[in-house]
Amino acid sequence: MGTALVSGARGFTGAWLTKALLDRGREVVRLERPAERRLSTLSLLGLEQRAPQVRAELGDGPSLVRALREHGVSDVFHLGAESIVGEVAESPLGAFETNVRGTWTLLDACLEASVERVVVASSSAQAAEVLRTNDRNRSATIVAPDEAPRVAFMFP
Repeated sequence: MGTALVSGARGFTGAWLTKALLDRGREVVRLERPAERRLSTLSLLGLEQRAPQVRAELGDGPSLVRALREHGVSDVFHLGAESIVGEVAESPLGAFETNVRGTWTLLDACLEASVERVVVASSSAQAAEVLRTNDRNRSATIVAPDEAPRVAFMFP
């Protein structure tokens, strides 16, 4: 089984997902903003050293492909997002770049690097909207952020 990559691992849900994966014996790497140095749930859990940060940026496809291949990533859990309402309101373009273009770029990199499984967590409001409009021809699992740690147990 390959390495799991968690984007947004320093956040509350991402940190607990990282812990669940590590507790199951998985090798985990994390994708974070380069300048992200504030105190985090991941550091409070003492897991930063056990889940090293990859050298890539969410909006940089070639660096993502390189990191996915270099670390032998088989599973990606994408939780990284601009989620602070005030910050999104102040910089909607920045939120778009991270939440929409960044997610698209990561998914494209996963295809190019032949990643086996990808889980994208979104807000429960967005997940509920997707569930209402989801057609039967899609093969996607919609996961609300508070359910992401349970998803770790879906993969042996």
